[in-house]
Amino acid sequence: MKSWINALGNAKRAIECRIDTLLYNYCLHKKSEKEGWFFPKKIEVLRELGIAAPNILKKINKKRNELEHQYVKPTKGDVEDAIDVAELFLNATDELAIVDYTAPNEFRIELKHEEGLVKIIDYKKNTERIAEIDSDDGWIEFAKRLYDLLKPSPIRFYRQSRR
Repeated sequence: MKSWINALGNAKRAIECRIDTLLYNYCLHKKSEKEGWFFPKKIEVLRELGIAAPNILKKINKKRNELEHQYVKPTKGDVEDAIDVAELFLNATDELAIVDYTAPNEFRIELKHEEGLVKIIDYKKNTERIAEIDSDDGWIEFAKRLYDLLKPSPIRFYRQSRR
């Protein structure tokens, strides 16, 4: 039973870590922290961006909260489902977790997370631009446009290795 409890907690942490990584990568982490987004709100925002975030993620969060706050022990089936869903979600979002994308010979985008800036290097024009969102309301729309631009495509983009 103890291993089931640990497994459920680890699956939920893996999912939430990936969600937080995605919010960070699309410059939404500060807004999330400032507004105190909880798990359901984070899922909603991922959906707004067009990132697959199925309702089953909320169910895993609920099971983990029942365990943590109401001491309801999970069933073996609940834990197995949580592990499977975590693995599927992580695999489905692997390409999105690293946003260091470059369109060869066209442009490169560098996110300056702490400063809230986006640096765009245009190789064709040999220029650099820095973009900044000046209102809190603009961040979600900006992140949507950034996601549309950066979502993986086997034809146009390649992911640079960070290793």
